[in-house]
Amino acid sequence: MSFVLDDGYFVKRKGTVEEIEAEIAKASSAFPQDRMPVVSWKEITDEDLPDRTYRNAWITEGGKKISHDINKAKEIHKDMLRELRSHYLMELDSSFLRALENSDEEERQLIVKKKQQLRDVTLDPSIEKAKTVEDLKNLGMKPIIRIMATNPVKNIKLRKE
Repeated sequence: MSFVLDDGYFVKRKGTVEEIEAEIAKASSAFPQDRMPVVSWKEITDEDLPDRTYRNAWITEGGKKISHDINKAKEIHKDMLRELRSHYLMELDSSFLRALENSDEEERQLIVKKKQQLRDVTLDPSIEKAKTVEDLKNLGMKPIIRIMATNPVKNIKLRKE
């Protein structure tokens, strides 16, 4: 169990069964017990936990092992792409206005194309082809980086993955 003491120190120690059950009761009091009862609990070690990148996609297999629901992990990955994409869309909006003010039709068309590619980034087939969270982690933000690195727009800097 982990605790943060009043003086700000973090303490990690093995909890007793009574302490664990009291924490479960306290945490689960916010949920309707008829719909979300705590059925059981199991003590695990840090080594039993998979990578936390796709934490909200964790599932248990028969209450024995924690693994990932790949479909949920794919949705989480798309959300991460959307978050980075929003940064580039804002920068492209500014660049578009500059191109419009400067009557730079070529730059304006390039920006329009890139913005559409960014909107479509969550449709990248590599995401659907992923079989494991490792595949998704290896894919990372490459679809967005690839879009932004090809025919770069003036005054836009690429962020590191």
